[in-house]
Amino acid sequence: MTLPQLVILAGGLGTRLRGVVDDRPKPMALVHGRPFLERLLAAFRAQGFTRALICAGYRAEMIQAHFGEGGAIGMTLSYSLEPEGALLGTAGALRHAAPLLEPTFMLVNGDTYLEADLAAFSERCAPGEGCTVGLIRVPDAGRYGAVELAADGAITRFAEKSSAAEGLINAGVYVVDRAVLDDFPNLSPLSLERDVFPGLASRGMLRGVILDGTMIDIGTPDSYAAFQFSDMIADQLKESAQVKLKTIEACGPAIARAAQALVACYRAGGQTLWCGNGGSAADAQHLVGELVSKLTMERKALPAIALGTNSSIISAIANDYAYDQVFVRQVEAFTRPGDVLIAISTSGNSASVREAVLRARTLGATVIGLTGRGGGALAPVCDIAIVVPSDSTQRIQETHIAIGHILCDAVEKGLFSS
Repeated sequence: MTLPQLVILAGGLGTRLRGVVDDRPKPMALVHGRPFLERLLAAFRAQGFTRALICAGYRAEMIQAHFGEGGAIGMTLSYSLEPEGALLGTAGALRHAAPLLEPTFMLVNGDTYLEADLAAFSERCAPGEGCTVGLIRVPDAGRYGAVELAADGAITRFAEKSSAAEGLINAGVYVVDRAVLDDFPNLSPLSLERDVFPGLASRGMLRGVILDGTMIDIGTPDSYAAFQFSDMIADQLKESAQVKLKTIEACGPAIARAAQALVACYRAGGQTLWCGNGGSAADAQHLVGELVSKLTMERKALPAIALGTNSSIISAIANDYAYDQVFVRQVEAFTRPGDVLIAISTSGNSASVREAVLRARTLGATVIGLTGRGGGALAPVCDIAIVVPSDSTQRIQETHIAIGHILCDAVEKGLFSS
């Protein structure tokens, strides 16, 4: 299916965002260093849209300079520019762009992000229907003004903002027949919602389609902040998932060898020792708890020691010797031939962890290193080095705990599954 021309309304003054975004048009407000409109266009491109007309007004030159003809984002972009100083309104901007519009087009707001299948929405709109409004159901329709929909899909009324109640609201996306522009009132400025839609509804030329999706606009400081937070959350979770997927290929064989070493250690009556600093110390303590108690399986307790938990031992060694000896002395005290030391360092350059590794190997222990950032000084001195393919401390730590759970699960299954 060929998707319709995309038309983006991006000409508003953004007065409600003043004080937060003063140096640019509202659709160019930055979200983690990228203009909101760039993210919007990328989302449309991912759904298959390849051409768009941007209706720009206030500081339009900034939009044109950033996007140009659209080659960098894989789209063909054109522009309809409002006369300088003109206040055309949403429908006025559309009427001004009429010579550039295709017979049927999809209209969206440049300050609204709608997460929905817009290709499927387009398929449900037949030419000659006038204007079809995408609607979503929200728990508080009164905040926006509810849309009343007849059984045949016709929109009968746009209610004013009222008390909170579940209902349908305008999601800011429309499939429009260009012919309806001939019926626009001769007003300036001219608003779609206030001046055009009521007339179309009275003539049966306005219908609604309920979409399965969510919407957020950036038109107010609160909604702008909310989008930045939601966008950050999505980006970080995606980045975390991508690192874990890369870890499958980069570290899969090493993780398998580590699991075999742990199972062999416990079968031979050995124990495991775990060490790390800061967040890695917390990971070590966490995973020792899974072994001594259980991960998922009812079974006997397994001997495991977290070397970062006894504050008296650590402070005594650090005071009497040096901090880089805090794990070495404990390795000397507890390690037996055949034991396994799991050494955790996100950078691979923790001196206290590396010293413990070197001493453990002289005592006949097998050493498994969990690290990142290329492995640092730790990876070369380990029997098995699991080097997470990332330079981000939090992504490495998140992946370390996932690998730790995999190892604990492998131990339980290797030792206790019938």
